[in-house]
Amino acid sequence: MNGLNGNIFEKARQARIKCAAISNGQFSGEVVVTIDAIDGPLTGIFPSSYIDKTSGTVTVFVVAEQSDRYLIDLPSQTLTSGSKAWFPKADVLLQPV
Repeated sequence: MNGLNGNIFEKARQARIKCAAISNGQFSGEVVVTIDAIDGPLTGIFPSSYIDKTSGTVTVFVVAEQSDRYLIDLPSQTLTSGSKAWFPKADVLLQPV
C-alpha cells in the first residue's frame, strides 16, 4: 500500500469506496478499478486483495479531512494521478475503529 510502509499514516482510518467499475487485470492478483473522485473518475490497477467484488468496493485509507470531503490514500497510483485523491464524505464508508 502506498505510503503505509512505516508510520507516516499510522493514524489513517480504514474505509471503503464504491467502485464505478471493476474488471480483471492482466495478471492474477490484480484488478482494474474505476472510482469517482471529486475531480472526476480515476482508473487504477489495484491488488485484488483490496477489492470486495460482492459489495463492489475497494479498501482505502482516510489521511485527511475537510468539511465535506476526505483525502484518500488508494492501494496504488492511478493511471492519471498519484495515489491520493479527494472524495465526497458521502461516498466514503468509514470502517469501525
